[in-house]
Amino acid sequence: MRKELSFIIGALLAFILFICILCVSASGQNPEIKIQPEELACEKLYPAAVILKKGDTLRGYVKWVNRQANQRRVYFYKDADPQTRMQLIPGVTIRSYTVGSLTYENIQPEKDKSFFCDADVLGLKILDGGITLYQFYRDTIGIKFKFKNDTNYLDVCRKEKDFEKNLYAYKNGKYVCNLQTTRWVLKFREAMSELVSDCPDLAQKVINKEKGYRFVNRDKILLEYNEWVKSKGTNVSHN
Repeated sequence: MRKELSFIIGALLAFILFICILCVSASGQNPEIKIQPEELACEKLYPAAVILKKGDTLRGYVKWVNRQANQRRVYFYKDADPQTRMQLIPGVTIRSYTVGSLTYENIQPEKDKSFFCDADVLGLKILDGGITLYQFYRDTIGIKFKFKNDTNYLDVCRKEKDFEKNLYAYKNGKYVCNLQTTRWVLKFREAMSELVSDCPDLAQKVINKEKGYRFVNRDKILLEYNEWVKSKGTNVSHN
C-alpha cells in the first residue's frame, strides 16, 4: 500500500513538473506570433456594427463589459453618449457584431453543458482563415461577489484572467475540435498533426518535433497553416 501511494505521489509530482515546464516555455514564446485578443476598457463605448439574424444591420456603439457578458448579449447605443437609452440585444438574435477590434459570431460548437449555458452563443473570433478559432469564456469568480441592489454579476467589470476559456477550431466552415482540452497538452503532436494533416510538410514537422513546431509554438503553427491555405487560394472561414 505504501509503495502504491509513493508511486501515485511520484507520478503526480512528475505531471505537475511537466505542466510547469510547459508553462515556463510558453511564457518565453515570441509575442509576435501569439494570438491574443485585445483587452478593451470596461464600460467604454466602442463604434460597432451589429448584424441581426433577420438581416438588419445596426450601426452605433457597443459598451464593453467583460468577456462573458459580451458573448451573451450586446449593450447597444445609437450614439456615443452613455447617458442615452441603451438597447440590450440577446445574443441568440445576433449573427455577428464588432466592438472595438473584436469580432463575435454566432456559432454552435459541440458544447460542454457543464461549461456553457444556452445564452453562450457569440464566439470571440481570434483567428480567421483556413483554421478559424473562436474563444468562449466562463466566469469563475462572479458568483462569489455580493452586490447592492441585486446587481447582476454578469454586468460587472472584470479582466480576462477572471474567466476560464474554451477554444474552438473550425475548418471549411465546420467545427473540428476544442484546443483547450488536455489532449492538446499531453498529445500535442498527435492532435496538431491531425488538425493540419492536409498540409503534409507542416504536419511532418510537428510529428518530428522540429524546432519551432512544438507545443509552445502552437499559434505559430496555426498561422503558418493559414498562410499555406491562403497561398493555395482555398481560404474558407466560418461565416
